[in-house]
Order: sequence, then structure tokens, then C-alpha cells
Amino acid sequence: MFTYSKLSIDSGIPLQEIDEYFATIGGKPSSYGTYLFAGLEIKVTPEANLLSASLILPRNKVEVLEGERIVAEEFLTNFRLHFMSAGG
Repeated sequence: MFTYSKLSIDSGIPLQEIDEYFATIGGKPSSYGTYLFAGLEIKVTPEANLLSASLILPRNKVEVLEGERIVAEEFLTNFRLHFMSAGG
């Protein structure tokens, strides 16, 4: 569904919701500040918030550091789909 030139995406999801997502799918926090899931090592890096008139939007980079490309792409696609909203 999605193609990835790098095995990472920029996310506007708050860190707490990302932590909850990993807990839901069985991702385990690692001692290296990453998550382990399905043979992947995934790092979530907070970046500078995006500021707009009256909104502060979170920005985080979700990056697969290790693992098979096919599994990594599937994870990133599922991550995106989980947080997609149709506005209602």
C-alpha cells in the first residue's frame, strides 16, 4: 500500500499514544531506548513540535533500525493505518 525509500516515517502522534500502541501489539521496550517487535528493532525519536497559530502538534520519527525489510514495511503500514482518521 505504501512505499518507503527509508524504513522510517514522520508521525504526528503523541508519544503516549505510540507507547500504548506498542503495548497493544506486543512490542517490548528495550534497554537501548527502542522497541522490539516481530524481529524488528524500532526507535521513536521526538522531534521539535510543529507550531501553528494556536496549535502545538507533536512530531516524532518512527524508524526501523534492524529487521527484515518486508516485515518493517508491514509494520510501518500497519502503524499508519492504525492512526488514520476519516474525521469522525
